Amino acid sequence: MRLSGTARMIQPRDDDWQAVSADFPDYAGSRQVLNVTVESVQTSCGMGVPFMPYQADRTEMELIPYFEALGEKKVQKYWAKTNAKTIDVLDTGIVGD
Repeated sequence: MRLSGTARMIQPRDDDWQAVSADFPDYAGSRQVLNVTVESVQTSCGMGVPFMPYQADRTEMELIPYFEALGEKKVQKYWAKTNAKTIDVLDTGIVGD
């Protein structure tokens, strides 16, 4: 499925973070919630997509312990190094002004 539209990124430093993140688990390292206005939906048969068997949920055994061990200040440094730009080199705004 392909969704096209516009999105607003809400980050922990934003005023409405508490309200929009309340419906999700409070994981260490949580960095954004996207509020998407979907303008177009396309479906695909999926025949070109490979089968990929589910092996395990890595959240509990890798993701959460990693970010909890870093602590908030090191998470901010991690974001500045790895998440400040999108794959098309646009500023994400994740590290603030």
